Amino acid sequence: MSRSSDRDSTSLQAIRTELVGRLRARSSEIEDGIFTRIRGLSDPVENEDAEYRAGLRATVAEGLDYALISIEHGDEWSGPIPS
Repeated sequence: MSRSSDRDSTSLQAIRTELVGRLRARSSEIEDGIFTRIRGLSDPVENEDAEYRAGLRATVAEGLDYALISIEHGDEWSGPIPS
């Protein structure tokens, strides 16, 4: 690998790290938006199960975390997909 390639990959990693840091700072807002959108796609339920709602929220959080880790590590990263 040439010095230019090393600099480019270091620069790209720095950009990824900064981007993920900024997104993590707003993760609760992002999670809320995703959660609200997912709930809006289904039929309204007056007596929605609290356990279901908590599980859905946890799923959104895990999915967002997985996405951010993927962004931070780049194309070559392959971690276990959250259940």
